[in-house]
Amino acid sequence: MFAASRASTEMGEAAEVWRILHGAELPKGKITDALNAPPQRLLSAEGAARPAPHVVGWGVWARFFQRNLMSAADTSAEFRRSMLALTKDVQRADTLEETFSGLELWPVESLQAAIPTPGSLSGRPPTSEREDLRRQECARGVAVVQNAPERVPVYFWMSLDHLCYEARQDQSLPEARRWLRTLTPWGTALMPRQRMVVLLDRTLDGPQVYKAIHELAPFEPTALGALAPDPQVGTFEQVAALYGPLAEYDLAVMKRLAWTRRADVATYRRLYEKIAAVAPLEYLTLGDYLVDVELDDEAAAAYEKAIAKASDRIAVSHSLLWLVGYYCDHARIDRAREVAQMVADVYSSGGLRSMGYFSERMGRYAEAETWYQKMIERYGEESRGSLENFYIRYARRVGNDRFSGQAAAALAKVFPAGLERVSLGELSSPPREEGVRITRDSQVLTGFGFVKDDLVVAINGYRVRNNRQYSLVWTFDDRPEATAIVWRQGRYVEVKGRLKRIAYGPISRPS
Repeated sequence: MFAASRASTEMGEAAEVWRILHGAELPKGKITDALNAPPQRLLSAEGAARPAPHVVGWGVWARFFQRNLMSAADTSAEFRRSMLALTKDVQRADTLEETFSGLELWPVESLQAAIPTPGSLSGRPPTSEREDLRRQECARGVAVVQNAPERVPVYFWMSLDHLCYEARQDQSLPEARRWLRTLTPWGTALMPRQRMVVLLDRTLDGPQVYKAIHELAPFEPTALGALAPDPQVGTFEQVAALYGPLAEYDLAVMKRLAWTRRADVATYRRLYEKIAAVAPLEYLTLGDYLVDVELDDEAAAAYEKAIAKASDRIAVSHSLLWLVGYYCDHARIDRAREVAQMVADVYSSGGLRSMGYFSERMGRYAEAETWYQKMIERYGEESRGSLENFYIRYARRVGNDRFSGQAAAALAKVFPAGLERVSLGELSSPPREEGVRITRDSQVLTGFGFVKDDLVVAINGYRVRNNRQYSLVWTFDDRPEATAIVWRQGRYVEVKGRLKRIAYGPISRPS
């Protein structure tokens, strides 16, 4: 409702303030120059013949409007990405860039376009166009920090620190702590959360300051987060004591409490159902947890509650591929089709993928190809991975020549060295981080035999060097029995067990 109008509303107010202060209209061809005007001193001419007092001159207003316009651009892009699931390239075709790209603070907005789109293929390098954009906007942003640090909001500085690593390394980007020395900007009572985090994380007395803030403002979330115990080891009692009444209604605190009970399935379910009653979208998280602890029927019920109650249909559409497979496995084909069609109608990439998956399960390979192609038509080349995976999987599972050309091209792209067969006895030299690191505790993975920090280098006799290869090889068959080779504590180890995963069969007669 507001994404498209917020910027024009801000500019309407800016034009009104300009008119009051200058007695003339804001020049349309010089909007950027006007908004980049620096704050003046209390006594200034501001275009008049003689200096006069200006308690809040145009320069102060200009910085105010520029910050608001940046916020408008950022929230509009987030809306397009999260709610409309548009890629960055599509977003930028309909943004404020043409009008406001010359603003001092705009480099951070441009830098967002240089970051690979969430969900893009793991390991895919940025395009040369994006890399050129990143370097160009880093140069602009660093110059602003060097020349006018007082005009730079903390989020701007921190974004440059994160994305402009060359400037950080050669120290052409000044360290934020050399400028951000206080919790609030001088002359204000503002305490931006980012400023607090940046400052206190880089000082030795940070914990003491957080405690003092907590005593003055016992519900201030940043201070509470800093004082909270490590999520991996904190107990329910510790978290409940720190957060007090927030544990009854603050969703972030409720989630943290539930996390402390994640090993107790019954308690975790009870706590998370309380969360989902407030925010129905969280039934998706509960469903994911129940899948991991192999309570499939209960997981399906949780996902169905998300379908019935959650208003964010984009998020729902991205999360139901497992449910489609569950209904296929339980011979509830009509419900599987209904769920797949429902999420496909949303036209998110996840929804289209789910419909392609359903068609694949039914042996309707021409339809599956069409649905995966629709992902590319709607979301661009970064969505080609699902179609390529389909071609490779078809060649491995069905084995005829129907998509032989497409499968060969996809295989050469995904596995540049081809499908490499390997056994435990053939491996001796330590891997050079070529594989997939097990980074989390999962009951399914632990039950199979994986240990956190294992580096997986082979699945069912096939060498895997990245996340995409790892995920794809698991779909070559549906047998629960599997063998993996991992690098663990300085040596290669073979792991054998049963691993329950989403099925892609049984394969019916091709249609």
